[in-house]
Amino acid sequence: MKKIVIVFALLLSTTFVVNAQSLFGVRLSGSHAYGGELSFQHNFEKKLRLELDFGGATQATLVNHFYTAYGVAIIQKVFPTNNKNLYWYLGAGAKGGYYMNQHDTNGMFYTVCGQIGLEYRIKAIPLQFSVDARPEFGFSDWWDDPVSLGLSVRYMFQ
Repeated sequence: MKKIVIVFALLLSTTFVVNAQSLFGVRLSGSHAYGGELSFQHNFEKKLRLELDFGGATQATLVNHFYTAYGVAIIQKVFPTNNKNLYWYLGAGAKGGYYMNQHDTNGMFYTVCGQIGLEYRIKAIPLQFSVDARPEFGFSDWWDDPVSLGLSVRYMFQ
């Protein structure tokens, strides 16, 4: 079963990458925890897209430090501005992952999240830069990261 899921994921990602409306890059984030994500966007229509991010974060304080690994799926609506290279976007989705800390406490966490951001596309060197805020509401006792702020750089496949 595990092999079937891996093969399906590879075929699906290859299909997305071949499409001329896909972007791949990194998102650096911070708030209570600091981390990074591999970020993938796929446009379904001119103004509707799916963003998939896979990453991890860490936090170290005097009382606690923890590590997380997670995945995020967000459907976004894109809105143009008067500048043809500048866009803002709004979306909603879900996040799930695994956490552990120095007290040998670990487990799964799940959140619903929103995302609002501003992006600038440089079409001459197919790059996209964006800043965003991702508010989250968690369903486990452990999750306490209400908003993640991010800076992303993505390459546009054309």
